[in-house]
Amino acid sequence: MRKHVTVGQTLRECCIKPMQIHLVRHCSTEFNADGRLRGWMDPPLSMQGLKEARALARPSGALYCSDLLRARMTAVFLGTAAPKFELRPWHIGEFAGQKGVHEQLVELQKTNGTPPGGEPYIEFVERFLGFVCSLYEPSVLVTHFRNLKLMQAWVAADCEGLDWDVLLSNNVETGSTFAFDLRSDLILDLRSILFNTA
Repeated sequence: MRKHVTVGQTLRECCIKPMQIHLVRHCSTEFNADGRLRGWMDPPLSMQGLKEARALARPSGALYCSDLLRARMTAVFLGTAAPKFELRPWHIGEFAGQKGVHEQLVELQKTNGTPPGGEPYIEFVERFLGFVCSLYEPSVLVTHFRNLKLMQAWVAADCEGLDWDVLLSNNVETGSTFAFDLRSDLILDLRSILFNTA
């Protein structure tokens, strides 16, 4: 059974079990093809996305997925997944479905802002990484772009903080799979290293 970490619980209270986990970005939707942000909108996979999903290789481990349709459809091609709210992307509210708002979202990320109708960035960070920290066995998580970018930046972080260049780069293709080695020395006080708060 997974340890339960409540949404918003301070991550410094967690105890990470060293293990390898894999993150799979959901496959393509029409929104991806059009360059529109998805957020918590729930488009299905496109024909291209279904083709990508059929080509996925199944890493070993317990299988979880975001409860949004595009992630659940991707996970079907990997096995029987447990859908989890915690694996949803950042709730970007009214920015979902839009184009050309990347710079506004970057500024909100850097300042722990809240998109109109969305959630503060730190709530997304603690929701997602709280789930990751609660895992007790090697796992496969079918999730979203910002979750993958956050994971990349967190695993590479040191006492100087997260690398914002890693966090904000746009280099994760739909259907990509990444392996991460969780370590017991990973920094858990993300609130302070992200936003310089105690």
